[in-house]
This record gives sequence, C-alpha cells and structure tokens, in this order.
Amino acid sequence: MLFDMSSVLPNLLEITIWRCNRCLNLPLFSHLPKLQVLRLDVVTSVEYIEDSSAESLSLSVEGSLLNGRTQCKASTAFFPCLKQLILFDLRNLKGWRRPLQQNKSMLSFPCLSKLSIGICTNLTHMPLHPVLEELELKCVTARLLQQSMMGSDAATANFSYSSYLSKLKVIHIDTIIDLVSFPEKGLHHLSSLEHLSISNCPNLVCLAEEGLKSLTSLRFLYISGCDMLNSLSKGFTHLTALEELEIKECRELDLSKNAMELQCLKSLRVLKINTMPNLSSLPDGLQHITTLQFLQISSCCNLKTLPEWICNLTSLQRLEIFECPQLVSVPKSLCSQSIAYSLEIYIDGTDKS
Repeated sequence: MLFDMSSVLPNLLEITIWRCNRCLNLPLFSHLPKLQVLRLDVVTSVEYIEDSSAESLSLSVEGSLLNGRTQCKASTAFFPCLKQLILFDLRNLKGWRRPLQQNKSMLSFPCLSKLSIGICTNLTHMPLHPVLEELELKCVTARLLQQSMMGSDAATANFSYSSYLSKLKVIHIDTIIDLVSFPEKGLHHLSSLEHLSISNCPNLVCLAEEGLKSLTSLRFLYISGCDMLNSLSKGFTHLTALEELEIKECRELDLSKNAMELQCLKSLRVLKINTMPNLSSLPDGLQHITTLQFLQISSCCNLKTLPEWICNLTSLQRLEIFECPQLVSVPKSLCSQSIAYSLEIYIDGTDKS
C-alpha cells in the first residue's frame, strides 16, 4: 500500500485480520489517528508488521498528493491511540519493522495498555510499551520476555528507566520452553504488579530472589506445570501483600524446604497445592500464617499426615483435601466442636463439617 491509511480511513477504531495465511505484507496501520484495537490472528506468512522503506515511500507519495504540493508531514505519531494489541500465531514474524542500517529511530507505543503475543516463536524484539497495564506472552522465546520486562532501549527512547512499566498490573507467562530463570533484571520497577501467573515452563529451575523482591504490590501468584522448579525463591519473603498462592503440577518442588519463605506471607488468605508428589507433610512455615482462610490440597500422592498445628490457623474457614491416597487420618482436634462450627472440611469430596 503506497499511501498512509489515515488519509482514507481516519476514523477507524478497530482492525481484526484472521486466518490470512498467504498474506505476506500488511498495510501501514501505525498512522491511523484513532485506532484503538489491532488483532492479527493466524497470519502465518508475515515476517514484519511494517516495512520501513515502504513507510518512507508512502509518506513521500502522500506528500505529493496533498493539495498538489510535494511536501509531506514533518512527523507522524506511531499508533497515537492504540490501547490493545493482540498477535496470535504469526509464527514467521521476525520483528515489527524490517531492519535497515540507516533506520536508528526507536519505536514506542504511547498509549498501549494491553499486549498479548502467542505462538510467535521467531519474534525477539518489540517496540517499547512504557504505560502497559497487562502483558500476556504464550509460546514465545525467553529473549522476548526479557526484552519486554527490561525495556532495554528505554533510555535510547528518552524514557526514565525507573518509570518504565510502572503501571503494569498483570503478567501472564505460558509455555516459554527456553525459560530457565524468571528474569532477575528488569523487575525492580514493577511496583504496581498485582497478578503474576507462570504456566507450562518445563525448564524453569528457579524464581530468582532479585526478580521478586520488588514485587511488593503482588496479590495473586499462580505457578503451574514447571516440572524442573525444585524450590521457592527467597524472594518470597518480600511478597508481603500476597493474598492468593496457587502451585500446581510442579513435580520436583518440595515445599518442606521453604518454611521461612512461606511464613513471611503475612497477608495470605488462599493457598492451593495440587499435584506435588514430593509433598509428604505440610511445610512448618504455614503455621505462622494466621491470615489463611482457605487451604486446598489435591492430588498429592505422598501426603501422609496433617500436623497438629493446623488447628492453630484461627482464620481458616475452609479446608479441602482431594485425591491424597496416603493420607489415612486427620488430627482429632481438627474435628472438635470448638473448631468445627466455623470450619468446613472436605476430604475426597465428603463434607466433614
């Protein structure tokens, strides 16, 4: 397309392109003055969203068409109103613009609040997104995750590094196969982050302490399908605002080694533990979490006992235990009249309250 779309579609608010597998080149969307939502879904042949040389040509042509003059706009904002960007199954996508040696400008979305990228396994770099509020990455590379977190080019684009992503509240990470360690750098400015989920990262070994200790606003943490994760980070001691923690299908994780990390979760209300064969007893650190209201344990095949101190969790309102075949009894005091009147107990689906 040899002209800026803003000259013919100036009021366009939303664009969806779906299942255009043979499409090799896309129109120049970035100058649409009112565009708020852009979805590219199963556009598998595209390698670059924009071509820098094509943009230069389009602006030149546009200039020649404006009132018969041969001057073009001095500057055009990059996606001036875009709030949501969804890229799904652009498996051949390499970057936003085709790299040109003479093109040194740094691209940045000025208003983007939600970014979702899935099945873009060749993509390693995106334009900056300093005011992002929600980030979802699925089936991408660890390199893209690192670049998205760090904003390594923020200084080049005249952003304060300390304020970059300071509005980010939600991060979903799913199926990043080459992720070994949750990024140690680039998280210290995520002061507003409230929700973090990490799923299906089979080579993730550790959650680095340096990467977690600044997440003082984090309220919800979900970890699932990380088979190589063998211990929680000492960074958990800094998660003082955490209210809900769910750990699922982390088969190498032994929570008995993390008593100190757990006892520091002073705001925790909900704890769910699922499919953890190394769990033989509840970690002692839990007895110090007096705020805990809901405890669920399921599919832990080697859980054998419940500790007597579970009766000391005075805020506990609901206890659920499912599919734990080695567990043969519970503390008698747990079912005493003084406790049972305020506590719902379900063991293998049977109401014991």
